Amino acid sequence: MTDATLPALDAYLARLDRVLAPLAESERREILQEIRAHLTDSAAAEAGDEAQRAAGAIRKLGSARVVGQAYLSEALLERASHGLRPGLTAMGLVTALGGGLGMTALGLVFAFGYLALTIIAIATVGKLFVPASGLWLHDSGAWSLSFASMPHSREILGWWIVPIGTGLVIGGWLALNRLLRLMLRFALPRPRG
Repeated sequence: MTDATLPALDAYLARLDRVLAPLAESERREILQEIRAHLTDSAAAEAGDEAQRAAGAIRKLGSARVVGQAYLSEALLERASHGLRPGLTAMGLVTALGGGLGMTALGLVFAFGYLALTIIAIATVGKLFVPASGLWLHDSGAWSLSFASMPHSREILGWWIVPIGTGLVIGGWLALNRLLRLMLRFALPRPRG
């Protein structure tokens, strides 16, 4: 390809760069170089004149917004998965919701996982402040976490909810983070050459 196709590629990369703005300059530059190389190679394999080939390569890769949000989400979630950073995790999951079908599904699954851990953490800490709270088994066979005594129910764990809940939250957080790093390898729409 010659410089004649660069305006279309440059416009695409400029849109991608705006989506990636929250990342460090070095990360953005690396992603933009990867995408530029992919688009150039892909355009060379397309039929038509240079402008049509560039347009075809861009169309095959997908919109700059979706591709950029997938890369941004991956970077945020990768950082968040290496420690206890719930704010960064939330930001990465919210960003994933706009990063294509795979990233949206990943974001929703992990959002529900982290929400469940948050509920367990609240119930665990709640026992320290409201001793009547706990895990309740109702006469109907249903289970619930509650901050108050439940009529026709019995509290199952008592004070054991504190160490068990703490273990579940820490273990669940570590497991979700490890699984998240693994899933990011498969969910991100990487350019294929």
